[in-house]
Amino acid sequence: MKFKQVALLLTLLVPNSGIAQSKNHDALTAPGVSFESYLVRWWGAPGSKRMRPIYRISRFDTDALQLHYGIVPGRDLADYTMPYNPIRSFLSFVDPPAELAQQVNILYSDTAGAHSIGFTPRSGVEMVSQNNQLLVKIRNRTIAMPEDVTIKRGVDNEESNPLSLEEVLALRKGSSNVPVLCTVTNSGDKDLSDVAVVLTFEQSFCWSHFGIAENDVYTELNSPKSGSARAFYAWSVGMERGYSFTAAEGMELTYQLFPEMNRWQVKLRCTVGDFPKGASKNFKFELRAHRSIPERVENPVVLNNLSNMSFTRFQPASFKTSPIEPEKRVCIIDQIANLDRPKVRGMNLCTGFPQVFKDIETLREWGCNLFITGLGDPDQTADLIRHGHELGIEMLLAGHGSYMEGLPKFDAFYARPRTPEQLPDAIGQDEDHYYWDAIAPVRSFEAENGKSLGQATHDEMVTYWAKCFSDKWKNIQQSQKQYNADAGIWFYAPFPGVAHVDPLDRYDLFLRTISGDIGDNLTVFPFYYGIEYNQIEYIVSKWKAAGAARVVFLPMREFLTLPSQYIRAITAARRGGADGTCGFNFAVGDAPPEMEWMWKAVILGAWANFPEPEFGAFCILEEPAELVEILSMPDLVLRVVSEAADLNEKEHLARLQETLSHVRNNSKQPTADALTILITKDFAAKKDAGLQILWKSNRGILQMSSRTVRLAGASANALKNAFNLLLRFADLARDENRLSRGENQSEH
Repeated sequence: MKFKQVALLLTLLVPNSGIAQSKNHDALTAPGVSFESYLVRWWGAPGSKRMRPIYRISRFDTDALQLHYGIVPGRDLADYTMPYNPIRSFLSFVDPPAELAQQVNILYSDTAGAHSIGFTPRSGVEMVSQNNQLLVKIRNRTIAMPEDVTIKRGVDNEESNPLSLEEVLALRKGSSNVPVLCTVTNSGDKDLSDVAVVLTFEQSFCWSHFGIAENDVYTELNSPKSGSARAFYAWSVGMERGYSFTAAEGMELTYQLFPEMNRWQVKLRCTVGDFPKGASKNFKFELRAHRSIPERVENPVVLNNLSNMSFTRFQPASFKTSPIEPEKRVCIIDQIANLDRPKVRGMNLCTGFPQVFKDIETLREWGCNLFITGLGDPDQTADLIRHGHELGIEMLLAGHGSYMEGLPKFDAFYARPRTPEQLPDAIGQDEDHYYWDAIAPVRSFEAENGKSLGQATHDEMVTYWAKCFSDKWKNIQQSQKQYNADAGIWFYAPFPGVAHVDPLDRYDLFLRTISGDIGDNLTVFPFYYGIEYNQIEYIVSKWKAAGAARVVFLPMREFLTLPSQYIRAITAARRGGADGTCGFNFAVGDAPPEMEWMWKAVILGAWANFPEPEFGAFCILEEPAELVEILSMPDLVLRVVSEAADLNEKEHLARLQETLSHVRNNSKQPTADALTILITKDFAAKKDAGLQILWKSNRGILQMSSRTVRLAGASANALKNAFNLLLRFADLARDENRLSRGENQSEH
């Protein structure tokens, strides 16, 4: 499929000039080869303690084959194919639904001994158009060419690798073959020995046919098998896709077929040996994508020495955001109209006993109605669950053990009998991975589908692994029925992954299968810890569309740097259709005073976006973070106007000024920059049925329009509740003002 022909802005680095300029990429692509390049935000916000690198993505499409080049600064090229875990840089050859990623291993010896390193990409991609083909060059980071100034934060610019590896790939319209020229150079200041470069390609599951050739004709192979050859192919009858490799100048090809999960592997090796400083060596191969089983080896197109070609280096300069569907958004008025629908305002703390007993009471005062506890001391945990239930809080329990170790363990908790009040409402674990990584293949594909793995379609592969995933959780629930027959199940999940990064996206099928298999007992906590708010809306809406019973967004402490960022994240989750939000790994009573804003931002964001009838006051703001941002403005001018005779203007202004120490002055006369706080018993939303119900039930209402914050209520008590809600926003605005000025922010 063609990429969208949009005019993306790139930073173009002109060779030998050191001058950066903006240029439309279309001017440099070869006819018929589509190209797009962009940045994607991962986790964190600038200045946060836990900032993650920014993805740099380049994609090419010849109409017959796609080339995906993804750079995660500081991370080597790896076998980044489904299930896309762990997160690494990648160079992938994609003919959907087939994909293949290149891995690189560079070997050498020096006076310090033998070394084995990967390919750490240098940022950017270099290109030149020649004879109706697009030549694409990628480079690794070396002593001679470390990462440049385009990436400063969070990436170590010190390089010890003395071997430069350049790879040039030729792309042509309508062509599914990619001639490749690699050049390895000793860029260090010492002679090296035992130098070799090994390129590895591997895949598994739905591959049915394999063949090798020494001359021009392929001979079919059966697994298990290994050896060397001039050419190798792998074919999938289920996907109707395949790949072949032909070794050319300077390359040796070896292959191995494994009986487990139909796995196959190809290695292309260039053996250099002794390598004086400054020396270079070329090696070549060709990769082809196929849509039928190849019978003969095509003569490879060999790229000649390109040292005289003038490549132009590109850096992506604009961010690509996650896809959303604005017409399906859940607005705050929708939440008010469905006030009786249960919603989650939850928290998980990093606090131990006995402090957590006090903290859960504080959280309840702020509207918290769900709490996730780990399995620490079993008896204290049981008492905490009982105490939470007495407060009216739903209590979830995380078992012992990592997802990498298998099922969570609850034996210690149930080692002695527990009263009904001490039993958790649901049990779960952190599934901190993507798709089916670390999930055991517990089902028989052959028995269920009547054919071998090699005959599987891509849909059948995804469905198989999704069923293995849901089997794990159904088994967990079944194993606990003897102790707690009514307990539900839950898990944290970072998937769907960040949009526009992975070469393939099969999350719709994967999530739909899991949600359908597990059913009404599931609560999933999808998480994304960054400021690409569309990504939050995207992942929540994906789970909701898949039919998950309850979807609760999970923000984490220290990834964001401002209260408004947490509130915007939670608002994005609400727009995606979330059933609530739950903070992860926060501190309340143990938090230093300058960090208390973190948990408050999460729980106030939950209050504002996920209201329920129990509230005394409601925030009717589509974007409640805007109230924090306005109240945090330097030299803010406040003007309080009370139309309610029983509420004093001066008293309320004084309380706001006490909280908002950065307020410059106040004025009874309107000014252009003044923020008016209007306190009124006048009901202004007579046509809104939901707000009418709130008004008649004596609830306070907080609204904002332009430069006026409106606190409304039918009684003095309702107005008091609305004002107290405003004070909580003001409390966060004070921190927003302080943090925006750089006070107590972490250095990065």
